[in-house]
Amino acid sequence: SHLLICAGAGMSADSGLAVYNQVADLPAYHAMKVDYGKLCTPTWYYEDPEIYYGFWGKRYNDYMKTEPHKGYTILLDIAKELFTIDETNTNYFVYTSNVDSHFIKAGFPSSKVQEIHGSCLSWHCPKPCNTPTPTPTTPTPTPTPTPTPTPT
Repeated sequence: SHLLICAGAGMSADSGLAVYNQVADLPAYHAMKVDYGKLCTPTWYYEDPEIYYGFWGKRYNDYMKTEPHKGYTILLDIAKELFTIDETNTNYFVYTSNVDSHFIKAGFPSSKVQEIHGSCLSWHCPKPCNTPTPTPTTPTPTPTPTPTPTPT
């Protein structure tokens, strides 16, 4: 026997997290005429890092401070009743469109959770992985010379 758990935005919403159509429902984003889809474009990292980090920083903070609701525990308990819950068991798997990592936070091994849209816990290249990805241009501080002691 096998268990495949498939979940989407409803799982996150029941924990109190905003879902995709609510995330960008803020006056600042309305003024910019951007929606969730446009804000999720990785090019913000290069075009306007303040928008990028503001948007994803808020998402990350919300995901980390919000506890998974009881439904995650119920699903984990069902899996535990059926199988040994470890990295090597191939009889169960979680497939989710959520990026909040709540299945992992609830106790599912990360190797058993496929977050198909990515995860807030890991970096995803905004370009194909075989293409070098430059970081945004930031000023490099000039090192202060250290005085050399003079012999006495």
